[in-house]
Amino acid sequence: MKRTPQNVLPPIVEIKLSSHLAWIKQTVEPGAKYYRMGECFIILGQAPMGWHMSISKPDRYPDWDEVAGAWYGLLDNIPGGLILPPKEAYVNISNFCFHVWQIEYTEDQPFKLSKQILIARS
Repeated sequence: MKRTPQNVLPPIVEIKLSSHLAWIKQTVEPGAKYYRMGECFIILGQAPMGWHMSISKPDRYPDWDEVAGAWYGLLDNIPGGLILPPKEAYVNISNFCFHVWQIEYTEDQPFKLSKQILIARS
């Protein structure tokens, strides 16, 4: 069954970081791109193990439709998952941020995580 989003999402627009946010570039994958989708701030980068998206809002966590809309809007049909790293490896630049990582997916073994994801922040 296909899920229908509960709300119409604003368009995803690529942005350039303003000078007061330039420090963010030093915390993300080289070549990452930056987007806005309404109030959502999105960073999309490609790490050695695959795509990584951070999505945040200024006053609350993004809802499921926003997270899925951003991921599929930017990466079409690439499978991704929200991953909870070990507490000591948890890093965010926002109080209300989720991270989505590309995952391997096959019919016989859905949602297999790459070992590289689990050791990337170690």
